[in-house]
This record gives sequence, structure tokens and C-alpha cells, in this order.
Amino acid sequence: MNQIAFDFSVANSYPLAKQHFLRMCGLTLSLAAHQSHFQEAEKVHKQWIVETPLRALLSEYSAFKFKKDKLIINDVSFSCRAFEQIEAAAVDRVVVFILTAGDTVLETESLTELFYADLWLGAYIEAGREIIENGIRGRLSENKAQILSPSFGPGYYGMGIDQVSRFLDLLEAEKIGVSLSSNGNMLPSKTCVGMFLILEKDSSLPEKSCESCLGGEQGCYFCKGAESK
Repeated sequence: MNQIAFDFSVANSYPLAKQHFLRMCGLTLSLAAHQSHFQEAEKVHKQWIVETPLRALLSEYSAFKFKKDKLIINDVSFSCRAFEQIEAAAVDRVVVFILTAGDTVLETESLTELFYADLWLGAYIEAGREIIENGIRGRLSENKAQILSPSFGPGYYGMGIDQVSRFLDLLEAEKIGVSLSSNGNMLPSKTCVGMFLILEKDSSLPEKSCESCLGGEQGCYFCKGAESK
């Protein structure tokens, strides 16, 4: 399957990044004091955020094996507790992605500037993930028989963070300058991985409350949140 690498410019990602930045900071621009804080954050953005702050690698798969909490693509196995709540036969395609905003590298001793720069990169990651999701949803809008799952990835919906390396095994991460350090951390530091499932319209999906699941040993069957569905 072709792997598509592409960049997001500031022009098409800043509006969403700004929304996520304000949410992450807890700022409300209708308040004068908050406006002052955001003006300082904007200075950091203009000085340090590059013209193409985001790079992404995306691939769509129609050949895979799905059983209980396991999803296998090209012999790479992903385990996620929330998969137990999804009917395997209902899954039509899987979209896997890697998204990076680089590192917080500033020539400054200001902790405030470092803080704002770090938050901006995090906000761009959230914006990029939303743009990818909206792009897939836009394609599906022409096919009323299918729906899109939430984004599954390490640390969410019961998928262990130890599975980060499996995304890099599946995708050619070096195309966008992403690699894995000797201790298992992704480089650059502001990088995320994930996947979306494209399913039949009436398919069952995990509850929003499952997003923070740590992946209990006994699985979804013994979870009160799943039982209440």
C-alpha cells in the first residue's frame, strides 16, 4: 500500500492549532488579562514556529486480520483492549498515520517562551490529527454506508505505549524524519502515531469514556464502562 507523506502549512493548520492552544492553556480571549497572555504566546509563535510546522505519513489498508483485541497488518500486530468491542467483519479499511511537529528548540533562557513553544507544538499535533480525521470523514460523506472510528493509538483505548515501535515498523517513518531512540522514545519528541478504522454504518464503537482506558488484564468484558453500554 502506498504511503503518502505531506506537510501542513501554517496557513491551513493555524486556525485549529490556535483553538487547541487556547484550550490547553485555559485562555478565554474575551478576558483582557487572557488577551495579554495570548499576545505573548503569539510572539513566540511568530518567532519560532516554522512555515511548515507539521509533517505526516499516511497509509490506508484493506488487507488485514482482525480478531478480538488484535489487528494484524503486513505481519505487524497491534493489540488494543477497545478492539474487543468492535465486530471484526464490520471493519472495511484501516488508516494508519504518523504525525510530527518536531522538537522545542529555542535559543532562549525564558521558561515562559519555552512553555509557550512546547504548547504550540502540542496544539499543532492536535490540529494535524483533526485535519487528518476531517479529511477521511470528508471522503466518507459520499458513502453513507460507512462511519469512522475514533483515533486509536498508544496510551489511548487500552493500547499500550510499548506499541509505538510497531507503527514505525509498519510505516516508513524516515520519510518524514521520524525515528525511535534507544530507550523507545519517538524522535522528534513532538510526534504521535495512531489509526482510524472505517466501518459499516451501524457498527458498535467504544464509548468516549474508554479513551482513557489503561488496558486492564481482564479486558472490556469485565469493565463496568463497557457493561453499561
